[in-house]
Amino acid sequence: MSEQKETEAKAETKKKKSKPPRKKKSQVDHSNSATTAKGKPWTFPKNTLEDTLSIPKAIEEKNAGNPMPAPDLAQAVGFRLSSDWRFSDLLKSANLYGLVSGTGATASISLAPLGQDIVAPSSPTQRSQALLAAFRHVPDFANVESFYGGKRIPEDEFFLNTLTREFQIPRDRAEIFARVFMENLKYLRAFSGPPQSMSE
Repeated sequence: MSEQKETEAKAETKKKKSKPPRKKKSQVDHSNSATTAKGKPWTFPKNTLEDTLSIPKAIEEKNAGNPMPAPDLAQAVGFRLSSDWRFSDLLKSANLYGLVSGTGATASISLAPLGQDIVAPSSPTQRSQALLAAFRHVPDFANVESFYGGKRIPEDEFFLNTLTREFQIPRDRAEIFARVFMENLKYLRAFSGPPQSMSE
């Protein structure tokens, strides 16, 4: 009888040892944090409006304003290949400003009405109005401009903090946003004088 009890005790010990392992706690995903932009598309141009005008200007001057293949357009603005990341960024900026339509290394790029009004205006005021409209075509730019309501915009960490906190601009892109935004304002002021909503 003692041997039977000993066998049962060993079997019970094996059952205790063969318990399934505990499940690991799921890790918290921080990829959607407001401080990082990894994997998120750009919602504003990386290039200034002044620099980006080279795209619609080339279409107007080199192809009489007609749609232009991206490889030809790339060469017209100084790049050997349409796959060059610098050209890709410039073309994306032109689309975000509403100057052209069409993206990609093999796409056909067409002038948009705003782009045409800037590079081939029909009146003295049409170009300045179109430039302002292109700036405000970027929702982030329009929202920040409206937020400050014509008051002086600080060029320091307070502005960067406001961009991240109030407008959800990722922290690692805030400096680029601030630079492009401020340079655009200066360009618009120099070109046509400060619009009422932009006056300091």
